[in-house]
Amino acid sequence: MKNLLLTGLAAATVGLGGCNADPTPRRAESDAAFGTPDGGSFVAGERGKRDGDGVRGGRREVEVEIPVAEINLNSKGKVRVLIPTTDEFDASEVDLETVTLGDGRGADTRVLRKKNGGLMARLEDDDGDGDLDLVLHFAVQELLANGDLTESSTDLVFEAATHNGPAVRGSAEVSPVSLEPKTLLPSSRIGTTLRIALLPTVSAVWHVL
Repeated sequence: MKNLLLTGLAAATVGLGGCNADPTPRRAESDAAFGTPDGGSFVAGERGKRDGDGVRGGRREVEVEIPVAEINLNSKGKVRVLIPTTDEFDASEVDLETVTLGDGRGADTRVLRKKNGGLMARLEDDDGDGDLDLVLHFAVQELLANGDLTESSTDLVFEAATHNGPAVRGSAEVSPVSLEPKTLLPSSRIGTTLRIALLPTVSAVWHVL
């Protein structure tokens, strides 16, 4: 009887060995993977979760600027982010569909989209040096809802894949504030008096020749 139990256990072990026992969870169908030259991968929606994924591993540091660092957490506006083109990096190489901004942990906030579905991103010579820089816009309320921006935030992290090179990463300082929206007070009614100037009547004298 004992021999039969051992034989059955061995058979079960062999059966499991023939199956796909990889414990690694499958990525969601919506995640988009982007290859990197060093053999790693950059997975949209999973940025920064593993070393060697092309962001935490073979990433490249780039310059990031947030011109208006003071961000009102009660605002429904946008955060403007500038990625300047330098001698070491061409900002046009950034893959816009992979750009995120946030705290650098988990899935950060994506670039804001227009009503027509296009990304609020453009190339322009922002610093006047003759090179095209990348200007991006992110919604303040989306950053808040995603947990990427809080009252204690001191910086925001930019991450993205590139078209022909390793993933890039950089950060810029921010200073969150909580300002209440301005309330327009009703204007007081001011009585106005219309003064009509009465001009003196001038008698016309007609000379008949």
